[in-house]
Amino acid sequence: MARGGMVPLSSEDGMALFDAARATGAATAVPAAIDLAALRAHPEQVRPLLRGLVPTPARRSARSGDGSGTVPLTQRLAGLTEAEQDRALVHLVRTHTAAVLGFAGPEAVGADRAFKELGFDSLTAVELRNRLDAEVDSRLPATLVFDHPNPAALAAHLRTTVLADPGTPAAAVLSELNKLTITISKLDPNDELVGDIRLRLRSLLSTWDDKETESAAVDDLSSATLDDVFDIIDEELGKS
Repeated sequence: MARGGMVPLSSEDGMALFDAARATGAATAVPAAIDLAALRAHPEQVRPLLRGLVPTPARRSARSGDGSGTVPLTQRLAGLTEAEQDRALVHLVRTHTAAVLGFAGPEAVGADRAFKELGFDSLTAVELRNRLDAEVDSRLPATLVFDHPNPAALAAHLRTTVLADPGTPAAAVLSELNKLTITISKLDPNDELVGDIRLRLRSLLSTWDDKETESAAVDDLSSATLDDVFDIIDEELGKS
């Protein structure tokens, strides 16, 4: 939290600020001690609520924790073998994980050690997501740490995000979903069209789920014996 510009309050200061906030009559008053120097030192990590306090730099294509500067991640991985790419991505995740959790270095983070065991909570999970966002120049989900159990699994996921063949339909869909995620994050929740957007997204997901179910059924039938097929027909027609 100190890296994000929020410093601890003493009990006395906290109560005094709380009383002052109540006296303003403003529903959005927030008692907080803010370290402007820390905000200026890491402007790319400034929370939306505090962005008016410091100038925000243009988004960089990459921000590496291992001294790679602003070289895009795809360029850093280009020319490496698949095994070398995997090692580089795991090292990247371990480096940022160590930085977020305050560990001495990436060697303190086992590639197969569970994120939950390492001590992640919702706040540190979002901070790691933000760091990796800058690396892949994309918008990753806030649940990244909870969707992928350890650094090795998360690195494998990043591989599909960064190194997917741009000419494949699946890669095109991922690209569009990344853009959609960014656009949705900017929506006003009170906009009257948000309800329609939710319905469309749910309908799209439901259609996809239906297709997966149909596909699974076809796979089951393709491997079924003739007796299995007759049993399915009898069951559907209600016969014994």
